[in-house]
Amino acid sequence: QSVDPWSFRLEMEAAAVRGPRAFYRRRLASARLARERALAPHIALATVGRADAERWQAELDRDVTAVPNGVSAGPEAGERQVGRPELPTLSFTGSLDYAPNIESATRLVREIAPVVWAAEPAARILIAGRNPVDEVLALASERVEVRANVPSMAEVYEASDVAVFADVSGLGIRNSVSEALAAGTRVIATPVAAREQP
Repeated sequence: QSVDPWSFRLEMEAAAVRGPRAFYRRRLASARLARERALAPHIALATVGRADAERWQAELDRDVTAVPNGVSAGPEAGERQVGRPELPTLSFTGSLDYAPNIESATRLVREIAPVVWAAEPAARILIAGRNPVDEVLALASERVEVRANVPSMAEVYEASDVAVFADVSGLGIRNSVSEALAAGTRVIATPVAAREQP
């Protein structure tokens, strides 16, 4: 698996659903972990997050390497390379077909935005990323814009006062947080979303 250990990802997906779907994903996670344990010793294992590598190493009782992914360092805190948007704007970015990102975007619109709108009715929400599923597209409204497959995330950060990551689950390193910081955009993130950030 090129990013997350599949056994962990399936286990995470099982926690996000209920009923037969959860049961099915838990069984798949167990089966995948058994396959991972059966891998030949000469096969090198790596994943992007340090915490995931340590956990996987313990689960498999073998060496696993953490190879961080991400972006170049950006400006110092408080510096911004781009201008300010016309209206107060909160953004969320990520792969919009990935269960933790769907959940995070939904939390932003359904739970956080009403609190923001009570204080600042003109505020808008910008959700951007690749492959938005119907559940994400349904979040669009007069004050919520969903942009699919944008050519440059820099455009999204230019249009944002703050990037919000309300994650409650996820694996590895959240590249979107690193990208927003590198663009000089302020970030508000849960501890889950900020995992492994310096």
